[in-house]
Amino acid sequence: MKRVALLSVLASFALLAGGCVCDNASDLSNSRLRVRAFIDGSDVVKIRGDQIWIAHKSFEFPGRWQGCNEPIIVNGTEKWYPVWDGNVSDRFTVEDKDRAIPKKAFTKETMNVAAKTGLGNFYVSEYPSADNDYTLSVTLDDLGAEGASWYEFGVSWDDDAE
Repeated sequence: MKRVALLSVLASFALLAGGCVCDNASDLSNSRLRVRAFIDGSDVVKIRGDQIWIAHKSFEFPGRWQGCNEPIIVNGTEKWYPVWDGNVSDRFTVEDKDRAIPKKAFTKETMNVAAKTGLGNFYVSEYPSADNDYTLSVTLDDLGAEGASWYEFGVSWDDDAE
């Protein structure tokens, strides 16, 4: 109990001093593609094939809360520090091409997108289809939460989907 209290005090001190308090990533080992980001406000993570980018909607840019510069973590090990052009990030290329989402249509029945962390809302805005050039859009919405929090989600899909 004393250890929990001490950790809480240290975490509070780090926030007051302008530092970041980072939690440990949840296990998403069954997902074929994973994304973890420190979100304050609302952002849409877009994934097309092996490309990932972010459309920033409100408050701080991902990873940038209270002076932080936290990377976005892809597949548990790949670090990405987005470069911003207005409210749209540069594109990150996933190293392992086996983790790229195939260029075909998916629905909630043929693609699973699951969140493991985050204090606010998480939802799929669009599944890949011909209408959106086969782009998955996942909204991470931290608007109702106090401060920023880590959001992590994993994507898996049915290779046999038509």
